[in-house]
Amino acid sequence: MLLVKLRKVTSALIPLLLLFGCAKFIDIRPGSENINVVNKFNADQCTQKSTVTVSVLHEIGFIDRDPELIKLDLHQLAKNAAIDNQGNTITKIGSSENGKATYQILYCQ
Repeated sequence: MLLVKLRKVTSALIPLLLLFGCAKFIDIRPGSENINVVNKFNADQCTQKSTVTVSVLHEIGFIDRDPELIKLDLHQLAKNAAIDNQGNTITKIGSSENGKATYQILYCQ
């Protein structure tokens, strides 16, 4: 009897976890839409403000998230950090791994 109830509860929770686990919960800070994302920058025109490492869930249970969505979420978190550090540009240092990436926060003329 207890096993049957446990299966019903588990069957009801799994779809909810997948639904809410895939929802976008990354805060989009006001002004972050003005932060530039660049691959290379001119050191003569930019001042480094900070370095930040950001991370997001890269899998939910045994299901891997879409790498493009992970990239967008990481960029958004870095843009949010740029607002806090008076930067207007971010550039990723190295590659993303397991939903984690490091960015330089810059202020460029």
